[in-house]
Amino acid sequence: MKQVAATDLLILDDFGLKPLSEEQQSDLYELICERYEKASIIITSNRDFAEWMGVFSNPLMGSAAMDRLVHRGIKIVIQGQSYRLESFMKRAKSRGSESDKEEPPGELRTAAEAKNPKERQGGEKRAS
Repeated sequence: MKQVAATDLLILDDFGLKPLSEEQQSDLYELICERYEKASIIITSNRDFAEWMGVFSNPLMGSAAMDRLVHRGIKIVIQGQSYRLESFMKRAKSRGSESDKEEPPGELRTAAEAKNPKERQGGEKRAS
C-alpha cells in the first residue's frame, strides 16, 4: 500500500464498477487520505458522480473520502456514444451485415441515446 500511495499519479479506472469489501473500502479511504493534497488521483467511472459515495457502505467514510477528492478537484464529464460501440457498428457496416440496419442492443446504447433516439440518426454532438 505504501508503494501505491507514493506513486506520482494514481489512476483508478472504472471506479464503482464492482462492490468493494469492507477491507477494500477501508484501504481505498486510507489511500485517498494518504494522497490528499500530496499527489494526484485520476478517477474514471461510468457512474454518475452522485453515486460515488455509495461505493462506501459507511456513509461517514464515503462522505470524508468524497470531501477529500473534490477539494481542489476538477470534474470532467465526457458525453457521447461509446467509441467501442461505434467501432462495432463500423465493422458491421463494412461487412455489409444486415445488423447494421438494426439498433444496437439496449445495453450497448448510452443513456443519452436511449432517451433521445434522434441523436442516433446522425444529429449526435461530441465533446472535443
